[in-house]
Amino acid sequence: MVSTVTAAQPISGPRSPCRPRVFGAKSSPAPVSPAAPQSAAASCSPNSRSPCFSASNSNRLQPGATGTPGTNGVDLAGGSLARVKSPSGHLTARSLGMSLEERASVCTFDCPDTCSITVTIDDGRVAKVRGSHALPYTAGVICTKVARDMEAFVHGPQRLLYPLRRTGSKGSGQFERISWEAALDEIHKRVDEVIGRWGPQAVLPLNYAGPHGLLAGDSMSLRFFHRLGASQLYRRALCGGVRSEAWAGTYGAVPGSPPDFAEGANTKIAEQADLHLQTLPGTDTPLAWAVATELERAGKLDKEFIAANVLGFDEFMARAREWPVSRAASVCGVPEDQIRTLAEWMAEADPLVVAPGNGLERGRHGGGAIRAIVALPALLGKLGRGNGIVLGASNSFPKTLAKLQRPDLAPAGTRTLNILDIGRHLAEDGLDPPLRAVFIYNHNPIVVHPDQNRMRRGLAREDVFTIGIDVAMTESLAHCDVVLPAATHFEYPDLYSSYGHHWLQRAEPVIAPLGESLPNTEIFRRLAARFGFDEPCFRASDAEL
Repeated sequence: MVSTVTAAQPISGPRSPCRPRVFGAKSSPAPVSPAAPQSAAASCSPNSRSPCFSASNSNRLQPGATGTPGTNGVDLAGGSLARVKSPSGHLTARSLGMSLEERASVCTFDCPDTCSITVTIDDGRVAKVRGSHALPYTAGVICTKVARDMEAFVHGPQRLLYPLRRTGSKGSGQFERISWEAALDEIHKRVDEVIGRWGPQAVLPLNYAGPHGLLAGDSMSLRFFHRLGASQLYRRALCGGVRSEAWAGTYGAVPGSPPDFAEGANTKIAEQADLHLQTLPGTDTPLAWAVATELERAGKLDKEFIAANVLGFDEFMARAREWPVSRAASVCGVPEDQIRTLAEWMAEADPLVVAPGNGLERGRHGGGAIRAIVALPALLGKLGRGNGIVLGASNSFPKTLAKLQRPDLAPAGTRTLNILDIGRHLAEDGLDPPLRAVFIYNHNPIVVHPDQNRMRRGLAREDVFTIGIDVAMTESLAHCDVVLPAATHFEYPDLYSSYGHHWLQRAEPVIAPLGESLPNTEIFRRLAARFGFDEPCFRASDAEL
């Protein structure tokens, strides 16, 4: 729980041009400084079509300095040397002897780190991305994917720049360019026809986390769908919700040291662990039960704590005793002595911290595995007093999502569908009313959902009108009737919390939106206006959101 925000340096003090706004919990002091301080004259509209950034947010690299090996001819401390084209062949400011600019931003990919980054801008283009020290937790580190591929992500041939209408069969990728007015008119006409025949619950938003920003993730978009009366979507079953439900089913509520040990795939963490149990997929529950059985055999269970605080102990251990170490070792594919060592270390650890991590919940019995694992500290009486169970940091910062998303606009009794069932609901008409209009945004369901072929069959139906909103043409958008171009996270302001640490970051745009792309918030403002939703909440600016 975040009780306060502390600043490592005064807000009015000197600011680094590459340091975004970062807010931290009381337990970890956080510098608070703006990513893009702008004067009123230099401020950018989210819909701006030309760069309008203030000099106070840039660290200009002047030409004439000596190049540094490994930096593509650019001395990051002082200037530009090489007169070259970018990897994409674009004539750059460097090739003309002009200056580059550095701007602060945040990596928004689906990763618990949410790294702070420094973006080098060359003539309005993203030329380079590297880690920054604005976020102390990541301390300048960035993954190879982000460091290498961000120019192509923003400026590559797959980038969507204009609204499109499908001209070929679904999935063919054949589209024609149309205007925003024509796109909005067609969406309104087709969705209105669906509502007229089937009712508003035949419409569905099919989205997930996307860029993870609080505004672009779901703000104006859910206001629109709530007001429309569309079916609502339970998204968390696809990932972290399983872990939360497993915790709640074991401990009752979601919660706001060496030696180290790890299990699962052979990763960097596993390489650094003192003990690595590389279990076979889907065998985490038998492993947890075997550890419980071994703890009981060794006399390590805290019987007094169990009697006072644990419900269902006898039932749990009855199942666990079916999995002695020898049987579990055979099924899990790990040596017996490793399971015994794991149990011994857990009993001796002071404090004991258990971190199930990400991934277990993606298996068929993932929730049960998490429950079995997080029950082990209770058997040892190691809860509190420095002991702990680490699930994630998503609840570190309180959020007023009801104010942001306005669920009060939805009609009473509106149904909620599980995101894992959408492929079946699209491929088969088992719902009443059936799904006949789908908005895909912040999501690529053909790639992400289980049973890819069923999802593909559902999206290929000609009688399901599908709207796609994304930064690039994806497998799912190739099946859409109308495609709307979304801005990347480099092109609008947003707030980014993390599910892996206790820091909140704010990022300002580092370039203007490309082509006719728009931020999600503006796209859904325009949709709301076209559908005649004239309530003040649909005119709220991003700053007001």
